[in-house]
Amino acid sequence: MESAKNGHVNAQVMVANNYTYRYMSSTLDADKMEHLELAKFWYEKSISSSSVKAKRQYGNFLMYVDIFSVKAEKLLKEASSEGDLPAMNSLGLMYAYRWDKTNDENLYRLAKSIFEESIRLGYEKSESDLAELINHFHNRKFNQ
Repeated sequence: MESAKNGHVNAQVMVANNYTYRYMSSTLDADKMEHLELAKFWYEKSISSSSVKAKRQYGNFLMYVDIFSVKAEKLLKEASSEGDLPAMNSLGLMYAYRWDKTNDENLYRLAKSIFEESIRLGYEKSESDLAELINHFHNRKFNQ
């Protein structure tokens, strides 16, 4: 914690991740809110020091809290544009989850194109996410 307080960016991200884990594992609403606020504080602090990793991890956390989070989308787009391929994949997942909730085919196409670009750039995990998306799309079409 001392390193994080002294401005060490990786330590700040680690502290934020710790509060993220506490948020996800907490069962009391008051504890969840405290952990949420502390995670946000430390992610914001590390992002102000230009941490791309913090943008991705904070974006992922906010996506977990609310799949329609505008801030999560913004952070994942920023990290993606800075070359973070896991963030690009997460952005694809965000759109895939949104498509699943809304059935908006524009979100499906967006998720698919992001996964394809991520694969083209060499991020192998996107291959399985793309395959799952396409399979889910075809199953949905077949079962209508």
